[in-house]
Amino acid sequence: MSDVAPIKAKYSNGIVEPLEKVEFSDGEELVIMLREEYEELLEDLDDIAVIAQRKDEPTIPMKEVISRLQADDLL
Repeated sequence: MSDVAPIKAKYSNGIVEPLEKVEFSDGEELVIMLREEYEELLEDLDDIAVIAQRKDEPTIPMKEVISRLQADDLL
């Protein structure tokens, strides 16, 4: 993942326009998104990293999960 640097932009009528000149190296692209969407993306990436770290952990059958939840009055 490349470095992320904020740029000034104007939002009007559903259109985002950069207010600064943005220079690119060959093949680089500019993505403008709302901060909320960016933060959600970071959370998704964190979730994926946790899944990858846990891929070799033993699994629990769904029936057992349901039984545990019912025993704890959570289901």
